[in-house]
Amino acid sequence: MMVNIRGQVRSIRFRIFVATGVILIFWVSRLPAQESTAGRQKTDDNVERCLRALASCDVSRLRPDDITRISEVSRQRNLEACRSLSSGCDPTGLPPEEQKKFKVAIQRRNLDRCLGGAANCDPVLLSDDEAKRVAVERLKRNLTRCLEGSVKCDPAILRDREADAVQAARRRRNRDACLAGSPNCDPLLLSKQEASEASASSQRRNFDACVNGSVTCDPASLKPSEAARVSAGNEERNLENCLKGSANCDPLALKPSGHDAVFAARRKRNLDNCMNGIVSKCDLSVLTAPDFAAVAQAAQVRRATGR
Repeated sequence: MMVNIRGQVRSIRFRIFVATGVILIFWVSRLPAQESTAGRQKTDDNVERCLRALASCDVSRLRPDDITRISEVSRQRNLEACRSLSSGCDPTGLPPEEQKKFKVAIQRRNLDRCLGGAANCDPVLLSDDEAKRVAVERLKRNLTRCLEGSVKCDPAILRDREADAVQAARRRRNRDACLAGSPNCDPLLLSKQEASEASASSQRRNFDACVNGSVTCDPASLKPSEAARVSAGNEERNLENCLKGSANCDPLALKPSGHDAVFAARRKRNLDNCMNGIVSKCDLSVLTAPDFAAVAQAAQVRRATGR
């Protein structure tokens, strides 16, 4: 009996040993394949970084066919940069035909800059014909600036006919400024007729300011007829203010005919305040007996209704 049990135990141990050996052999056989796959993955990642021209590219790990592929991508990237006139372009890396195209594109861009008066224009790159075109455009641009009164105007390069046109435009601008009462007005540039027109315009502006009660009004500059109209307007405006109980009312400036109307308006306004319980604006001392009775009754109603 004991012999049979020991035999079974040895048999079980043997099977376990065999199974363990098979498993070890299986994993050992797969290990090189896994390491090979990981190596290829790292190589592919490095090639991708090199293709993108990243600083993390490790050129020592590149294979000959990788180098060929990366070089082609680099040349294509430089070609595109040069065609777009990018600052990353290296013209020395272009083939001869592309170098010619690049030079033409650079000259065309420089010409456009010079024609537009850009600060980064390089006149050295211009041909004789291009320089003449640029000079003509410069004169046109300067004339436009001078006619508009720009501070960038260079009067020294104006031709005689252009200088006359610029002076005429300057006088027109000055005349408009004087008529509008602008501080840019230079009265010394006005003719006698223009000075008369500017004076009349100033007189009208002052009259309008006085009629509207503006602080810019200069009453000393008003004509007698204008002063009379302004005075009548001030009286009317003051009467309206007094009728409304405005703080801008000047009771001393009221005419006798306006006193009764202002008193009646104040009496009504005071009664309304008292009837509505606005104590801060209610003067009980000016109420008549009937008014006082009505105010008292209104107060009782408010207390009864809780208003």
